[in-house]
Amino acid sequence: EERTRKILHEHAEKVAKTKAFDWLICGHVHLLDEYQFFVGNKKCRAINLGTWLKNKPQAYVIDNHGGSWLSID
Repeated sequence: EERTRKILHEHAEKVAKTKAFDWLICGHVHLLDEYQFFVGNKKCRAINLGTWLKNKPQAYVIDNHGGSWLSID
């Protein structure tokens, strides 16, 4: 898991240096992850939604105050 998480984080940082974004939302990789980092003074967030099969289903909700995980029952 840690190796996969490191790959996801490195990819997000690499992409952020070439294309500006506030949020990068990904899926498919079976690891629930939320990563915050800075490019210069700009805060970036990378979210990986994980899988619906291993754990309880979750959604990531983004609003004016940021983002948070929401369990779907």
